[in-house]
Amino acid sequence: MAVTEQERRKGVKKRFIVGGVAMGVLLSGGYLFLNLTGRSFTGEWAPPDPLGIRFVNVFLILAACVLQGSILGRVVGFLTRKR
Repeated sequence: MAVTEQERRKGVKKRFIVGGVAMGVLLSGGYLFLNLTGRSFTGEWAPPDPLGIRFVNVFLILAACVLQGSILGRVVGFLTRKR
């Protein structure tokens, strides 16, 4: 059974979204690790964020990564389409 162009582009987009989720989990984990150990990205001491701020920051990191993956999937699907 032949794969249509639209199904192929959907598969490409789905892979990029899954990659965005994976990257978001890694970045969120790094943020939480640094925050809970009291360090900043520069390596200096920083007071930990309040719990509510942590939840919001983790959500924003995940949302930004998924959105970026979705946009990259659309761009790659557009660039690789047959003319």
